[in-house]
Amino acid sequence: VAALSCDPSLPVDALVSLAGNVWIKELEPGRWMWFLKRTLSESWMAVSRLSGRFPTRFLRMGTDDEALDYVRQMTGFSRSGTWGSLDGRWNYLERMRQIRVPILSLVGEADTWMCRPESPRFWLAHAANADVSHRLVGERSGDPSGVDHMGLVLRTDMAPVWDETIAWIRQAVNAES
Repeated sequence: VAALSCDPSLPVDALVSLAGNVWIKELEPGRWMWFLKRTLSESWMAVSRLSGRFPTRFLRMGTDDEALDYVRQMTGFSRSGTWGSLDGRWNYLERMRQIRVPILSLVGEADTWMCRPESPRFWLAHAANADVSHRLVGERSGDPSGVDHMGLVLRTDMAPVWDETIAWIRQAVNAES
């Protein structure tokens, strides 16, 4: 999304966003949730500074540790309130209106803080010239229950959702041809 916001001529026919959102105040209407996200963001940065990276594997939160520079950049977005390039040249959120390819946003119904179900709607509303489809993945949509942030990609019972996503990509690419 960031790359296309800077250069909409990139050879991209469609985008799939998996629990995509950005932690900046403008995109989080809940005061308490914003406080929680800022606190978590600063804690993430503090732990990362101590170890030189975020020890995701050690904490059993994922399969790969996060680089300190990545954590620094993500924390910087929430501190500054701007989703933009490191050099300050690009404000990605402001430029999202340039995106014109179809976007499918998938979010887990049980993702309670990393990408709450409403978060992608606030974020992708800035892609005003794109055809954006939102797909809530979970029991309310006829999928397995308890689909959270990582469950979208790690749970084997998500295979039907992945098949649906593949069909959407094929349809979107054929429509663009």
